[in-house]
Amino acid sequence: AQAYIGRYGADIDDLWADVAARAPGGFGGKFRVGGRHKVDMQDTTDRAEKFRAMASVPELRGLPPDSTDLVPARWNYAQLFRWYRYLQSGAVAYVDGWWGRDLDEVANRIHFAVRDADARSALEARLKALDLPCYLVAIEISTAPSPFD
Repeated sequence: AQAYIGRYGADIDDLWADVAARAPGGFGGKFRVGGRHKVDMQDTTDRAEKFRAMASVPELRGLPPDSTDLVPARWNYAQLFRWYRYLQSGAVAYVDGWWGRDLDEVANRIHFAVRDADARSALEARLKALDLPCYLVAIEISTAPSPFD
């Protein structure tokens, strides 16, 4: 099988951003919780129509309606991905104590991890200066994973 190469490189975030551009309803991500499929959607009305539309998108085809929940989402994945790439591109320069970031489809936000309250305050100041939309970013204080974990 050939690796997926999207507009920004070869990664799953790029793939989901492309899916969001093709899937009606504002696709915001796909995940599983407790044996159930969850699909973030900006528009969760008309469930039957959403499943018909998802069937036309290869990456979403075959989701069983009886064990799939449509979860209301503020952002579609393409929007999250564009914000994420903007922040990655230098809009948020390195902050001492910041060790991780990710697109979090479960929370439908961009997630940053920092080591302590000082790093959180420094990152919050950088983000505030950018005047980002509400609920776009979540910041968690946690320890960085060991490379041996």
